[in-house]
Amino acid sequence: MTLTLDQIFDLFNQMFFPLFRITGVFLAVPLIGSRLVPVRSRLALALLVSLILSPIIKIPAYAEMSLSLLPLILQEFVIGYIIGFLFQILFQIFVIAGQIIAIQNGLGFGMMVDPVNGINVVSISQLYLIFINIIFFSMNGHLMVFEILYHSFIFLPMGSWLAALHYYKIAQLGSWMFMSAFLVSISAVLAIFLSNITFGFISRLSPQFNIFSVGFPFNMIFGLFIIMLTMVNVVPQFDVLYQFVVEYLIEFMRST
Repeated sequence: MTLTLDQIFDLFNQMFFPLFRITGVFLAVPLIGSRLVPVRSRLALALLVSLILSPIIKIPAYAEMSLSLLPLILQEFVIGYIIGFLFQILFQIFVIAGQIIAIQNGLGFGMMVDPVNGINVVSISQLYLIFINIIFFSMNGHLMVFEILYHSFIFLPMGSWLAALHYYKIAQLGSWMFMSAFLVSISAVLAIFLSNITFGFISRLSPQFNIFSVGFPFNMIFGLFIIMLTMVNVVPQFDVLYQFVVEYLIEFMRST
């Protein structure tokens, strides 16, 4: 069976144009977009998803392949990257919360390599990150990513362009990320703060008491105990933030 040039271009138009948006998602989405997954594996997964979605999504026909399609390809990649980036922000909330808690209880010196981001983070942040990955997959969050990706081709069909207002809304999520991280860590921070105040009163009442030799290790142990008590709240907190990200993405796509 021989294919003409037009037929080959139609197949390319049908199967490979969605590949750029899907690749953008897999380059930014948590875990799959991390250094733990090789780039070739991510590209192979993106190609597989593109082959699955291409028969069920509507793709406009382009008359010819030229450099005029380059902005369209770039825009498709940006749309996909935004979808994955919003889920990445969700994970970074708990990484920042772990760093805030670790600094307060003196565990900020305990650094370890984060294989996901390829940088050094405090051990408490790594604990939160591992816990969040387990919760994310137990809640079928990876399936939700694929569902949102599919609906993005419905609400944002090929050829859609994002206005400057949409990029501004994405930038505003930075303040939401830090505020949410503060709310996640506020209970542990307040408990450690009350412990510091107590040791401050003790040092004033008994100046000969060596506050540094006792207070510093006590805060570390007390901080770990508080983290153990507040860990049960991570699941409902993640559920609320996860629902916010999903609803935000749906509203973001519908408002375009």
